[in-house]
Amino acid sequence: MPQSSYSSHEGFVALARRIWQPSVILWPVIALLFAFNLHFALGAPWAVALPMSAILWLPWCLLAPMVLSWLRMLHLESSWSYRDAMSLVFGMGGTCVIYSFLSTTAITLISDTLTAMPPPPFATGPEPLPGTSFLTDLVRQAMIACPVYLGITGIGSLSIAKQRILEREHRALEEAAELSKAKIEMLYAQLRPHFLFNALNTIAAQVHSAPDAVEKVVTALGELLRQTLESEARSEVSLRRELELVEQYFSIERARFGDGLHLRITSPSECMDAIVPALILQPLVENAVRHGLGPKKGRGQVSILAERIQRAGRLCITVHDDGVGLRSDFCDGIGLCNTKARLRVLYGTAASAVVVPDGISGAMSVVELPWKTQPQ
Repeated sequence: MPQSSYSSHEGFVALARRIWQPSVILWPVIALLFAFNLHFALGAPWAVALPMSAILWLPWCLLAPMVLSWLRMLHLESSWSYRDAMSLVFGMGGTCVIYSFLSTTAITLISDTLTAMPPPPFATGPEPLPGTSFLTDLVRQAMIACPVYLGITGIGSLSIAKQRILEREHRALEEAAELSKAKIEMLYAQLRPHFLFNALNTIAAQVHSAPDAVEKVVTALGELLRQTLESEARSEVSLRRELELVEQYFSIERARFGDGLHLRITSPSECMDAIVPALILQPLVENAVRHGLGPKKGRGQVSILAERIQRAGRLCITVHDDGVGLRSDFCDGIGLCNTKARLRVLYGTAASAVVVPDGISGAMSVVELPWKTQPQ
């Protein structure tokens, strides 16, 4: 699980990029704008406007990153504790003391220049800057620092809160993805032994009746298992790939039942590149052969029809057999339950799978999926 970006493992380079670099750019710009205001609005010469702006604003190049770093160290959550509030108050006091001392000391060093500055046009007093003591200047600069400190902490806290929300959302998405992956793997684990068991039964049925055909069946099963494992590396494959697996499986069943078993696939070319869950059709075709055509000694046809529902933006795949139809006590087996569960994990309520009688003979499995194709 990803750790917070406020933890101690964050490197100096990342910290500089997030805190110090913006501060080095922001505060000189503010100082320059303030100097423009002193020069053009108040009539101060550049020799005074620039040093005064630098004294007032450039200390924040150092102090602002310190304040933001302090906020990160507090590890503030959405609800502040009394300890957090007191830490912010003490932080404001310390920041204001440092700022007022730096700025007042700098002003004192250039006091002769400031005293010689001509009064602005709207000045009413005899002096442009009233004479004050060092202590009074400290208080004055501290009063300037307080709203700036509050503004920095306010913006910093909002930024931290926003990043925390994004991190929680990211963690939630990762947890959901891991849960979905675990469910898919569990469903595949259920499907593999079920499919392999049925395939081995098909081979066992051929051992005594047609031993010469066993070698072909085993070869076909090996190829089918290889393709199946390759498909399971991804949760979704193209419909073309899925139909190839169905044809491979059907060749094994045809070896058992003989030439009376037929497969018919009807799919427009645009549907062949549509994305479907891996192994989504094999359990449905298997049910059609086992339960629909099996009681008829494997004589009949399984038809697969794929069509795009343009208006609804969906792919509809129908697996139909002309077998004995659904029994009165029909209920979902492992294959159908597995199929429905996988669709629910992958697509939620946007996909469905149902098995219904076709009205004349046999049964019909209908799968509807959101229409997706591979990126070009």
